[in-house]
Amino acid sequence: TKGLHDDQKLVPVVTTVLFFGKDWTGPRSLHELLAFPEAHRDLLEQLVPDYHLNLIRMDELPAEVIERLTSDFRFVAEYYAGRKHPEKLHALFTDNTRRIQYPEELLELLGEISGDSRYQELADHILDDEGEEVTMCIIADKLEQRGVERGIAQGLERGTAQGLERGMAQGLERGMAQGRTETLELVSRMVLNGDADLIASLSNDDELYQRMYRKYFCS
Repeated sequence: TKGLHDDQKLVPVVTTVLFFGKDWTGPRSLHELLAFPEAHRDLLEQLVPDYHLNLIRMDELPAEVIERLTSDFRFVAEYYAGRKHPEKLHALFTDNTRRIQYPEELLELLGEISGDSRYQELADHILDDEGEEVTMCIIADKLEQRGVERGIAQGLERGTAQGLERGMAQGLERGMAQGRTETLELVSRMVLNGDADLIASLSNDDELYQRMYRKYFCS
């Protein structure tokens, strides 16, 4: 307190820990770190000030708190909430209404917490399309495309003139292992809605794939 005036007050600083794991096993207060002699524990606990850890577990963040978030961090919070509720995760990745302010940083963080390297790979060139606003739906589109391109290529290599659809299905299944579950549904919707003739062109026409994906998932 050297240099402070008698009537000068300090600004409080609140330390908060954001925990992205599953189970917190560490101490939550200073007293839990200290080895008090049992014979004098009660007295020492009164004399030694305690300091409680403000721990926020992302997987326990209440929905009303998430709804109040206004920065890109809300996408991270919704991602964590969606890990326990698949329908919420699906809603997040098909959302084409909210613009991401810092897509590169968000992708890098999602890559770290998910362990999926595709997020970080995508972060390197997510802004290549000049002027394009980035949403979670667009991110999902690009992630899916990375997985499905490899899958379709493998499927087409095995497919024959009579078994093209079977080969493509195999490719799509392998692509889905690295993408998301909408791939087969995209093909199904294209068949049901009269776009079946375009399916074979998905593997070598990136613009067509993105257009079909947005048509059936982002509209």
